Amino acid sequence: MAKEVQLQDLFDTLRIYLGSLYVNDFNRFGRTWQVVVQADQRFRYRIEDAKRLKVRNARGTMVPVAALADIQEVTGPLVLTRYNITRRRR
Repeated sequence: MAKEVQLQDLFDTLRIYLGSLYVNDFNRFGRTWQVVVQADQRFRYRIEDAKRLKVRNARGTMVPVAALADIQEVTGPLVLTRYNITRRRR
């Protein structure tokens, strides 16, 4: 809030650069091609890459993601065993 960045704008920036976003289709050479926006793999591989991303605030200036969020690596289980959508206890 203090940086005047909408939470949705922050999430959209992370989703587009680190994930991907379908934009539209276009026709060329008799085929239909999808346009998908995504950062190149070498620019989204490390945590520092995400911290360098910038989001536009309400005043039009760019704010680094590192100033808005604490980004850290967290690991989870490699496999979740499920049966009928519920987690199995071991």
